[in-house]
Amino acid sequence: MSQEKKEFDQSGYWIDRHRQYIGDPRSIGNMGKTRAENEQGDIIVQSLCQRIAQHYSKNLSSVLDLGCGYGRIAGSFIDQSMKYTGLDVSVHALQQAKRKHPKGRFIQKDLNEWNPTGTFNLVCALYILVHFVDDSLWKAFFGKAAKSVIQGGYLIIADEFPAQRRSSKHYVARPFQEYLGIMEKEGLELDTSAWDDVFGDDQPGSAKAFKFLKKT
Repeated sequence: MSQEKKEFDQSGYWIDRHRQYIGDPRSIGNMGKTRAENEQGDIIVQSLCQRIAQHYSKNLSSVLDLGCGYGRIAGSFIDQSMKYTGLDVSVHALQQAKRKHPKGRFIQKDLNEWNPTGTFNLVCALYILVHFVDDSLWKAFFGKAAKSVIQGGYLIIADEFPAQRRSSKHYVARPFQEYLGIMEKEGLELDTSAWDDVFGDDQPGSAKAFKFLKKT
């Protein structure tokens, strides 16, 4: 890994970005797209999470949302009476989340310094793993996320999984094969049947980014 990536201030980057884009979905979205395009992206992600919440709410009660930002998906789970906890490094983002979703529990925490203190039925890490540009931090975070999942629960990840690794200063998209070793170590298995059960025959294109990893 290059020296530039090792010196990238991941937490500072997101604190500054949330401060700059308060109330704007580009604070967590695609900087190459317009605000309107990012707002549409939010709607799509929320609708996918609503499907997840509706499917699991009868049997699974607790959700941990890692890198929750301004609570983009919080309502999807809270509306199904699930116990929702969101973690993020940005105070500005969490202030927005708390105002919009007072029934949720939001905690300010640098994910690189976070240590799990409990387990959850569902743990969501949506579109954040690509922003761990340092491989050692990425592996450490993924391992901690896995440890937060209760036996029989799911770690749900969504990201870009290219055939070959792609990177920039604040972004590293890794092939899914790079996840397999950590998954095996942490007792996680890719559960494609869970994906089918949630999304069914109506398979929106964005759902392809979601992977359901079951804690065995």
